Amino acid sequence: MRLSINKFIFRYNKPNFLFMKSIYLFLLTIILGCAQTYENSILQFQNELITSEKTGSNVAMVFKDGEVVYNETVNSNKEGDKEINEETIFPIWSMSKPITIVAMMTLFEKGLINFDDNVSKYIPEFSELQCKNENGDIYSCENDLKILHLMTHRSGYTYYGNPLNFTSTIKYDNLDDFVTDVSKHPVEFEPGSSYLYGINQAILGRVVEVVTKKSFYQYLKETIFDPLDMNETKFYLTVEDRDRFQPLYINSQSLKGFTNFLDEMTYDINNKAYFGGEGLVSTMSDYSKFCIMLLNKGVYNKKKIISESSIKMMTRKYSNVNENDETKAKCTVDLDDVEVNMLEEHTNEIQINDMVKIVFRYPVLDDMKNLKNNATDIQRVFHILGKCIQEIHFGDEVYQRNDMTVKDVDEFIDQLTSEQFERLVEFFNSMPKLRHVIKITNPKTKVESEVVLEGLESFLG
Repeated sequence: MRLSINKFIFRYNKPNFLFMKSIYLFLLTIILGCAQTYENSILQFQNELITSEKTGSNVAMVFKDGEVVYNETVNSNKEGDKEINEETIFPIWSMSKPITIVAMMTLFEKGLINFDDNVSKYIPEFSELQCKNENGDIYSCENDLKILHLMTHRSGYTYYGNPLNFTSTIKYDNLDDFVTDVSKHPVEFEPGSSYLYGINQAILGRVVEVVTKKSFYQYLKETIFDPLDMNETKFYLTVEDRDRFQPLYINSQSLKGFTNFLDEMTYDINNKAYFGGEGLVSTMSDYSKFCIMLLNKGVYNKKKIISESSIKMMTRKYSNVNENDETKAKCTVDLDDVEVNMLEEHTNEIQINDMVKIVFRYPVLDDMKNLKNNATDIQRVFHILGKCIQEIHFGDEVYQRNDMTVKDVDEFIDQLTSEQFERLVEFFNSMPKLRHVIKITNPKTKVESEVVLEGLESFLG
């Protein structure tokens, strides 16, 4: 039996297509497995960081279209933890790296450096760099170490633990001694031939000092921190600062606690080892200004720090990780271990009005795959809704999906008011969400990390 839309009388207006278009991205996100609003998801994530003992108290901020759309502090209230806010001072570790790269871009824009320059042009100690082969044998590198290699983590330097921990203000009190020591250590491969995360930005800090004849911190302060009003971002802590200082929480094997007991950084005001890869402290309020500048194409409060072309250069891809098999790690997922999270109020039966009820099925990957690439936003919304409708109940009459043509379903959806349409969306808003956590060990660094698979796209995409 074919569905006869005209058999029933609806009080409705044609859907507002601007509304339909605006809701599309939201709907598609829901279908791909995000069962909560992003605000709730982020807040949940912040709380999970605390309950899983990955962090202590934490603060998160999200920007969209130049505006702050999320800003939330979550305090753990655990013994030994501090109550934090946007003015709490944190060690920002590798969040120092983008700041160092921006400093390098300012030198480039001034014509003071070229990214193809050999590092030895500025630091002669790197003129006789040693390399390791696959067997660990040491030989004289065939490739020169270039500025760009340091900026893109293709130098061959990694992070080294004790006793080779180079980035330690306990071990060094200036960058000159630091680079002299580092230059004697062989790199893991020919410079420029592969990618390896490491101490590169710390070396770049010394390049800045040589080029500008200023301390690295002084140059950062003049070119970045002062123009951005980042008054709390620095390489040291005063006595007063330490009252607002929140060390990072560590929970790794036998080590558990706050890093002020484990830290290689002294944050001593007299120490001049300004490590540009990991040595800065900052506040959320301060660092957000730096982020806004990046998102605003290098400009903050009408002050230009770097050009838009520099931003594009910074965000280009310089390495093809697919060419480096060593950074790949195979893993398998046992489907029995995958969690299915469902809200208690979830139902696949949506009451449109007193007479009409819709029964949905859950979307599958083919529902998305069958879309034409040139389909409009409205067509995509209608397509996914239509595919997932299993039954339509008109009073006592039930129409199965197999009894309906595509045209029948499209006409039915087309008659829905915005309010009725939102009721259908609620099905996707509350549908079960797949989630699974995998522990993966980096084959190079041997560092274990967790990868969260969440949503249909993670498992099927």
